[in-house]
This record gives sequence, structure tokens and C-alpha cells, in this order.
Amino acid sequence: MAGEMAAGRQQPGPAAQQFLNALQLTPDPKLAARATALALHANDDALALQTARKWLQLDPDSGNAREVIVRLAVRLQKPELALQQCREIINAHPGHEARSYGLIAQLLEQESAHADQATAVMDQLLADGPDFAPAHAAAALLALHFDQTSRAEREARKALQLAPDAKDASLLLVATLIRQHRLDDADAVMQGLYRGDTQAQALRLGYAQMLLQAHEPAHARTQLQQILSAHPGDGDARLLLTLVDLHDNQLDSAERELHKISGGDKSRRAAVQYYLGRIAEARHQSEAAIEHYARVSSGNQLVDAAIRRAVLLGELGRLDQAQELLQQMASDHPQLEDRFIIVYSQILVDAEQAEHAADLLNRALQAQPDNANLLYSRALVYDHLHRTKQAEADLRAVLAQIPDDPRTLNALGYMLTERNPDQLDEARSMIARALKQTPDDPAVIDSMGWVLYRQGHADQALPLLRKAYTLLPDPEIAAHLVTVLNALGDTAQAQQVLAKALKDNPGNPALLKVADPLKR
Repeated sequence: MAGEMAAGRQQPGPAAQQFLNALQLTPDPKLAARATALALHANDDALALQTARKWLQLDPDSGNAREVIVRLAVRLQKPELALQQCREIINAHPGHEARSYGLIAQLLEQESAHADQATAVMDQLLADGPDFAPAHAAAALLALHFDQTSRAEREARKALQLAPDAKDASLLLVATLIRQHRLDDADAVMQGLYRGDTQAQALRLGYAQMLLQAHEPAHARTQLQQILSAHPGDGDARLLLTLVDLHDNQLDSAERELHKISGGDKSRRAAVQYYLGRIAEARHQSEAAIEHYARVSSGNQLVDAAIRRAVLLGELGRLDQAQELLQQMASDHPQLEDRFIIVYSQILVDAEQAEHAADLLNRALQAQPDNANLLYSRALVYDHLHRTKQAEADLRAVLAQIPDDPRTLNALGYMLTERNPDQLDEARSMIARALKQTPDDPAVIDSMGWVLYRQGHADQALPLLRKAYTLLPDPEIAAHLVTVLNALGDTAQAQQVLAKALKDNPGNPALLKVADPLKR
């Protein structure tokens, strides 16, 4: 009773402790599972591990309890406990060890902030089965998720050496080759898979998806055109081709592809409406985009369509409608409530109501004081309000929970670069840690270029800013690039970059600010 009362008052930590106490009188695995869920909600990893171990003690066959323990043990740097539970997961399903290794890789990859510990656990599992191909495939999958491409390729090739006909290992190898931009090598592996496979069309579609996700749209287009030349009615291929067109800003072509797609199932019809909304949004046709997004009532795009619709409503000044929509979504999807709160806070900031956004996040954090996503979002609002010390405190609170979170490292590093010139060394160190984990993230690349410039290394900053702007033609990145080009004396190139950026983003404050020095 006390536990449920605490949970009802939005106090998950005390509620979890009450449930744990209750287990001494009523050793019920359902109570233990409830206590674990509450402790996780409270971001109390130590308490969650305690309750999860009690859960497993009361229900030794609970796979869910073991999975929770694995993740928490990695997070709390208890590798022996994580390894023990991984071995139990494997032993619990004799004859299905391959699936168990894959499940373990999926568990470990969720602890990207603790990649070294997760990798060490996988290394121990490999030592248990050095000649078991699925173990190496799982290791390749984990390494690929952590962007350890050399290791991923090595493990995928080892899996293929042990099981030459393993399709999943071949696809993992293809993924690692794409990540390294070795597209000819990836093509060669795929050609081997296509031969004699009755599912060659599905394989080619999957290959196109991998290419698109790896920001290789031209190569993805080639694969999709080959599918459609043989199967012009393939709706999935046309949807992917729409994505390629959107990436290349070929809006008319994207719209034509969508109109060629037949009705199909409900999820495909929803996807068509979603992408029609994306096209209308790219054309700055807000009302039309809102109408299309409102027709997305199911499928993978449901949540994103609602969020985009709310943002557009906010841009049109219809804040009450945006708030009502997001509140309804939070009611329908309570597990995503934090995300909808964060979206509405950004809508308020864009509507020049940043103080209201801060109040909204403050209220949410009263119920969940350690929620990392809410803290991160409030930090951005505080930074917008030039309340730098409070913003910095929130970001450092997030790093106290997740020390290697690249998003937070980059945000704090960039903030220190902008606001605190005496802390450039610390800023650079943080950004470097983020860049090591996400070497292809244009935002992090831009931050590294900018801190190098601020430290007086414009020549080192330039190639990084060029790369960031190529990956993401964002106006703020463009402003940084223009500033550095001008500092290096390349005024003509700076003016060229600025002119294009202003054409795409007329009136952008960051671009207008750097335009003045070029006029002198």
C-alpha cells in the first residue's frame, strides 16, 4: 500500500524501496518486478540491481530479470555479474545459442555510455566459444554499434570463416564495409548473396536501407532503381526512393514516387501521408503538412508525425492546439511522456516563451529530479536564457549519471567554448571524448572545429568545419565556416559559402552576424 501511494505521488524511488521492504513479508516475484521497474524509473541503478536480483531469486526462470541485471551490472562496473547472467541466458536455451548471443549483443549495445565494460563482457563470452560462429557475429554486431569498425569487420570475417553460408554474418560484413565507405567491397559481398537466392529482391532492398542509413544516397538510389526496373510495383522500394529524393531535396520527384504507390496496408498508407507531409513541410506549406500528418494514425511514423504537427502548430502561433496534441499523445503513449514535454518546451522557446519552457521542465523535474533527458533539455533552455551557471550545472548532473554520454559532452563542451574562454582546454577535452564515440556526427565535428578556432588554430579548424558543413548544411555550421575562412584570408570563399547559406536560410541571425565583417 505504501509503495503504491509513493508511486501515485510520482516518487518512484521511495516506492521501490517500500516494495523491496514488502518482499520480506510477501516474497512475490511480481512485487519484485514492480520494485525494479520503479527503481529504474527513478534512475537508481544500485536499488534497481538489488530489486532485480531479488526478482530473479524468487523467479529463477525469469529472462526479463536476467536481462535487467546484465545491463545494470555493466552500468555499475560489475563485469563478473554481467558475465554470469549472460552465460545463464545462453544455457537457458539449449539448441538456440545463436539467438541467445544475438540477444546479449542487443542488451550490451544499449549501454553505449559504458562501451568498454560491455565489450569486455563480450570478449569473455568469445573466450567461452572461440569456434562458435554466432558468438563472433554477435561480437561484430556489438562492435558495429559502438563504431568499432575494424573489430566489427574482423569478427564478421571470423564468423564467415567458421560458417561460410551464414547470411547474417555476410550482412554484418556488408554493414562494416559501408561504414568504412568501401562500397565496391560491399557490392561484391552482396553479389555473392544475390546468386541463387530466391529472396534477392528483399536482400537488395535491405542493402539500399543500409546505404541510406549510412548517408550513401547515390548508391542506395542505384540499388532501388534496379529493383524497380524489374518490379515497378514494389511499394517498399518506392518509399525508400522517396527518402533518397528527400535527402537530395528532389521534392517533385519524391511526390511522384509517392503517388505511384498503391494503397496497400494501413501502415503503408500512413507512411505515404507522412512523407507527403515531409514534402509539404520542405516547401514551407505548413497547413498542408499539418493535414497530411493528421492522417497518420498508425505505423512507425505515428509519433514523429504528431511531433512535427505540433511543432508546425507552434510556428503558426497555435500553442494551445500544439499543447493539446502533445498531451493527448502523452496520454496514449505514457512511456514517451518526457519526450512530449521536451518537444513542447522547445516549441515555447521558439515562440519566445523560454521562461515558460523553463517552468514546464522545472515541474517535470520535481517529479523526476534525476531524469537525464529533462535535465539536458532544461540546460539548453537555461543556456538560451543566458543562465550559464544553471545550464552548466544541469549538464554536469547528466554527466554524473552518464559520464561518457557524447550528446552531453558535446553540449557542455560547446557551451564552455562559447561562454567561458578560460575553459577552452576542458571544452576541447569534452568534445574530443564525444568525437571519439561519434566520429561522423556533424554537430560534434563542428564543435571540435570551433573550439580549435577559439584556441587560435584556424588552420586545423578549417577541414573539420568543411566536413561538418558537407554532412549537415546547417546555418550555424556555415557561420563557423565563414568565420574561419575569413580569418585565414580566404574572403572570396567565405562570401561564396555565406551567399549560399543565406539563400537557403534567409534572415538567419548567425549568418547575418558573420556577414558584417565581410562587408568591411
